[in-house]
Amino acid sequence: MKNNGLNHASRRGLQHRGHLAGRSRPVPHLISSLIFVVCSGVASAQVAQFIRLGELAGGPNSSSARAISDNGLVVAGTSKTDDGDEAFRWAPADGLVGLGDLNGGSFRSIARGISADGSVVIGQAQNGIGTTAFFWTSESGMQSLGFLTKTNESVANACSADGKVVVGTARVGTTTYAFYWRIAVGLIPIQPEDSSTLGNSEANGISSNGLWLAGSIAPTGPEIAAIWNLESGWIELGDLPGGGAESYAIAVNDDASVAIGNGSSPASGFSYEAFRWENGVMEPLGDLPGGTYQSFATAMSADGSVVVGYSDGTPPPDFRNYDAFIWDRGHGMRKLQTVLTNDYGLDLTGWQLVIPFAISRDGRNIAGSGVNPQGESEAWVVRLGSNCSVDFDGNGFVTGEDFDLYLVAFEAGSPAADFDNDGFVTGDDFDSYVAAFLTGC
Repeated sequence: MKNNGLNHASRRGLQHRGHLAGRSRPVPHLISSLIFVVCSGVASAQVAQFIRLGELAGGPNSSSARAISDNGLVVAGTSKTDDGDEAFRWAPADGLVGLGDLNGGSFRSIARGISADGSVVIGQAQNGIGTTAFFWTSESGMQSLGFLTKTNESVANACSADGKVVVGTARVGTTTYAFYWRIAVGLIPIQPEDSSTLGNSEANGISSNGLWLAGSIAPTGPEIAAIWNLESGWIELGDLPGGGAESYAIAVNDDASVAIGNGSSPASGFSYEAFRWENGVMEPLGDLPGGTYQSFATAMSADGSVVVGYSDGTPPPDFRNYDAFIWDRGHGMRKLQTVLTNDYGLDLTGWQLVIPFAISRDGRNIAGSGVNPQGESEAWVVRLGSNCSVDFDGNGFVTGEDFDLYLVAFEAGSPAADFDNDGFVTGDDFDSYVAAFLTGC
């Protein structure tokens, strides 16, 4: 965090913005006022922001956001290009930046996870050998995490908050094994205690501290939701009462007291229903009204108090038949788009929010995929904010860091700088931001 106060770049930005507006500004007075607001560390009212991320150049217009940093300012996902599916990293100052692929094989990379600060991206890609889990940083670029055997198939599904531990699933012959990967250690299979009875295993998520993974094991039949750590081994979570004996876990919190996933339920007609497991009790989360009774949890906040996912699919599964949901104890399951429109005043005309793939630790930033007003699949980010929209880094206070971040986004023409949400980044957005910044909201 910078010291409270505006840096030289911010001051230059104010002067530059005065020229953009075509009128003079009392710049010294503005700066002194801004410094006063910054030093007071104002916390302010909650305002949401919806950001459409667009897509990489080339190919059909189609993109999907799969992972989000803790502050909501960095997103990872996948977009179609002329070459094929390509993983991307998005930040306000940079826009969508393709991460490329690995040498050999067909061109294909899919981002599935991101570190808390957005510096590490993980997922899967193709190389000359097969489908392989990858690890990406700006310094190292995209690197394969390798395979467990010559079967040559591994997929990274999640990483710890610091990006140093990665979990996923790899194939060994006809069996799937959950794995974890550590820097300087490599790919390590999580061997079942007795492979003759535990069969397949998979890892779908990891706690922020990197100590627990969420996934499933298959003892003698269908997969059963389970969590794992080095000391305890696999711990079965069970399945939803009255349904089929089938379930899998998606995410787990740091002390393994809360997990989420999906399981066969009687209400869904033995399809899947999202569940939340807490201290040994598995709770079905229901579904959204209309369509077929089914729901799928995709992510949760760090403490498990907020769950997101999708519901209302009509068989056969079709991306456009689903609606994103948000769940909390006080409200139950609600359609995310309705909540954003009614509770936060966002104008989402022409949009259909379909799948929210990721949520930040504090539950205030959500990323996913939907159908845009042009009828195309497009990645999006929602920043609910713990304060007003000038709190650009989402930490609950309005400081010089927020102004710096907004200025960078504005000068880059980033959608995140569209302060009035009219679909364009203009001088009016800058004027509105500065006016709001001066009042702390």
